[in-house]
Amino acid sequence: EWVVPVPGPQYSLTAKPGFLRITIPQRPQGYNHWTGIAEAPMLRTPAPAGDWVFEGRIRLVQFGKDSNFHLSLVVGLSPRFVLAVGPFAGPGLYPMPEPLVYVEPTGIGKYRVVRGNARDVYLRIEKRDEEYSFFVRRPASEKWILAGKYRAMFPPEFVGVMGKTFFGGAPV
Repeated sequence: EWVVPVPGPQYSLTAKPGFLRITIPQRPQGYNHWTGIAEAPMLRTPAPAGDWVFEGRIRLVQFGKDSNFHLSLVVGLSPRFVLAVGPFAGPGLYPMPEPLVYVEPTGIGKYRVVRGNARDVYLRIEKRDEEYSFFVRRPASEKWILAGKYRAMFPPEFVGVMGKTFFGGAPV
């Protein structure tokens, strides 16, 4: 299900065959997904029952030095509360020479940060009972790095990919 609460963001399965491309245009306030705001586009599907593993790769094709974004794999505990892991750049918030991998529950900034360039990363979310573990791997490596853990009291509603932007900046 492609969920785009505010017109502008688009997706394509044909821009590069075999890949999903999400494009988020410039917008002064961005397309955020934090307390009270649910404007970030998501491609999502119902979460499976039981324990599971969800993996994907995010490769940044374009962004600017002023782009503020968090592109991530997500687990939705509700339509407004997600657990997100993926490349983050926030020059409007913090000085950052390059995107880093952030693990963030909605509303909890910098929950966990993985150092190192995040322009092209493999991501993994493992659900075991009520605990979610988040991992990152660089393309040249076979080793998964534990990025963080989170315990949730409620079962997930969906999993997917989210493109959150904030403070404007160049398209992502």
